[in-house]
Amino acid sequence: MKLVSDWMGLILLALGATTAVAESPPRPARAYDWCSEVVVRPDERFTETGSSCAPVWRDEEIASGAGVVLMGSYDDVSDARFAHPANSKCGWPTSHADNARYVAKLRALRGSAPPLRFVHMHRFDVVADSLAALPGFRADFLLTTDRPWSDVMAFFASDRSPACGAEGCRWSDAYGAWEDRGKGTWLRDRIDAAGTPGRSKSAVYYLVRGAQVQQHFWPTAVLADLRNPAYRAWRVGEARRAYDQGGYDAIALNQKFHQHFEPHWIGSAAIPDAAAVRAQGDDTFWSAPPRGYGLSEYMQGWIALAADLQAAGIPYAIIDLPQWPWLFSAGSPRAPDPAITRGLHEAIRGARIVLLERHPRTDQAGFDALVAELQRSGVQIAWIESLCGNLRP
Repeated sequence: MKLVSDWMGLILLALGATTAVAESPPRPARAYDWCSEVVVRPDERFTETGSSCAPVWRDEEIASGAGVVLMGSYDDVSDARFAHPANSKCGWPTSHADNARYVAKLRALRGSAPPLRFVHMHRFDVVADSLAALPGFRADFLLTTDRPWSDVMAFFASDRSPACGAEGCRWSDAYGAWEDRGKGTWLRDRIDAAGTPGRSKSAVYYLVRGAQVQQHFWPTAVLADLRNPAYRAWRVGEARRAYDQGGYDAIALNQKFHQHFEPHWIGSAAIPDAAAVRAQGDDTFWSAPPRGYGLSEYMQGWIALAADLQAAGIPYAIIDLPQWPWLFSAGSPRAPDPAITRGLHEAIRGARIVLLERHPRTDQAGFDALVAELQRSGVQIAWIESLCGNLRP
């Protein structure tokens, strides 16, 4: 599946969208991930050689020239009792308190140079089992599907595509498909305990990437309803604890607009079997279609969450906006309700840091206007080229 931002650009070109290309910002003197000043999860990335673990980027290299460090993950928690253990011999921190020590080390190495900015890679749209273990979690925070649970299991069990082999694939409720560990504290158990028995079977799960499994597919998290004020209040509270404990400069206000633009669940026309999941192995899919929750509903919740973070005084960062022109210019083809467009602009302007693609935009004039607006608002812009990937150039 191509990213929506790619094929939407082609559609809009056909509709006559503006195609003028402004001069790209210069690359930094020293490039890190994404051919940029950004370093992605350096504390989790190692080259394993025998019994040794060599970091992709040494601390001194990062401190000498990077601008923004993205760190952490969707399952980091403020209570280390529920943190996932490292699944690599190299290990990495899984709590905000651990992250704080790494942040402090890099800040000290940086010295008096322009400060490094640290952003925690939060995920507000999903709830991992480690978060569901925290006080305040409720099952009514979650999206609901009408798809029978038996259909989810059958999607894998009945598949006989080559990747599944003669025995077929299988769904596993256990984190990591480690069914000999933690039974009673799996995500399904947390959901049922926080709601009514069986509620876990009507939830919408975020699946493990196809490239990371053999025959057992399992949930990494469950999708939440960002429109729910009680859910947002709970997550803003957790973001506050993360911000206070981790020493970050901002919490990522992640966006998954493209996942809500078209069917992103297994069993849809684009994902008919497990082989399709594997073929698109770097993407993550849902277990089922959510009921009454499309792109507009997701955007409304996202805008409300940005406002809640601002009201709570929690700085946030936005990472890589898609190139849909209506994000930048009201009245562009296929633009949403004007109120949503205005809300998106307010949310983007309210960020402390925004990571933006260098690549040409289908509405370059609107994009340039937004960049100027962000600069006037004091937003720090970090330019990236995501096609470069998270690899050392």
